[in-house]
Amino acid sequence: MPLFVKDSIDNVYFAVWKVEESYEQLVGILGDENVVREVRYIKSDKRRLEIVASRYLFKYLCGDAYETIVHDENGRPYIKSGSRKISISHTGNYVAVAVSTFDVGIDIETITGRAYRLKSRFLSDTEIGNIDNNNFEVDAVVRWSAKESVYKVVGREVYDFKDALSTGRFSVSEDDSLEVCIGCNCKSENELFNVFFRIYDDFVLTLCFK
Repeated sequence: MPLFVKDSIDNVYFAVWKVEESYEQLVGILGDENVVREVRYIKSDKRRLEIVASRYLFKYLCGDAYETIVHDENGRPYIKSGSRKISISHTGNYVAVAVSTFDVGIDIETITGRAYRLKSRFLSDTEIGNIDNNNFEVDAVVRWSAKESVYKVVGREVYDFKDALSTGRFSVSEDDSLEVCIGCNCKSENELFNVFFRIYDDFVLTLCFK
């Protein structure tokens, strides 16, 4: 499994791997029977591979501090000991993991025309008007991904991306972050999130932490 990205921002450590091994290979390398039991009844081979790959990547980031990941009632991953916070994302053959001592959300999305075609489902008219016409497909993916990463930090209260979250102006080519606000106008610092983004050849990565 080749390492694609490994980096950190303000004590948030994150990495992306391109998955090329089989499920059997990764299970053997990981050596965690708890994960094997977790995925035993999952019918989708792709989903089983994604889960095992994310655990392997988490182990890569943490080394000897590796712990088994569990999920809450909403399916959000967490570390049972509470020593660290974790966020996981998948797209195509890539898996991403972010680890920190505070709440964090990571998201990766493949760059296609789909986000732009469906923009009216998750962006307000004002947001659509702010899209960079020179990079409209990437701009739309970044906005979608940024809202996903904020959702992973805040939770279900912002599930309606179009009405509950709003993105500001930013430049795909010049900036490395954008602001995401809960509601149309942020009334406090707790409602404003600065989301970092990275653009690669075939996917976008966003990272939110508070």
